[in-house]
This record gives sequence, structure tokens and C-alpha cells, in this order.
Amino acid sequence: MEIFLKQIITLMTLWILKMINGIFEIIDNIFDLKIINDDNENINIINYLLQDNKVSLIFWIVFIITIVLCLIFAIISLIKNMIKNNKTIGSIIGQFILSIISTFVVL
Repeated sequence: MEIFLKQIITLMTLWILKMINGIFEIIDNIFDLKIINDDNENINIINYLLQDNKVSLIFWIVFIITIVLCLIFAIISLIKNMIKNNKTIGSIIGQFILSIISTFVVL
């Protein structure tokens, strides 16, 4: 029984060490510590992603979807307010503007 518990502890330790190694590899790739070869040109990963049009397109699509969702939720909140009269319209519009401002800060 003692050997079995030691094996389980050893396995868990190995899994944790593999996870830490994977995290370090991700950090190395994100912070320009590794250079990749793209069409016989050495470039770091951040520059590669910033110059890629697909990544930029996906970013702007997500940003536009976020703005549209904020608008839809504000309209739903206004409609619910008309039915229940729990909040003032000014507070709902203020929260909508605050959500748009926070989206721009994240951008």
C-alpha cells in the first residue's frame, strides 16, 4: 500500500512538472524569446501575429460583436425597466456607456 501511494504522489508530481514546463514554453513563445522561420525569414511570434490579416480581421469581428451585444443587452434592460420600473433609465444608459468605455479600454 505504501508503494502504491508513493507511485501516485510521483505521478502527480510528474504531471505538475509537465504542466509547469508547458506554461514556461507558452511564456517563452509569447514574450519573443523564440524566433520562428517564415519563408526563410526569421521573425518573432508577436510580429507574425500583428502582421497577419486574419488575426486582425478576427479581432475586429470580436470587437464589433461585443459592441452589438452591449447594445442588445441595454435595449433588453430598458424594456425590462419599462415593465418593472426598478431602475431609472439614466442608470441603465450609464451602465451601457460604461460597458462601451470598458470595451474601448480593453481594445
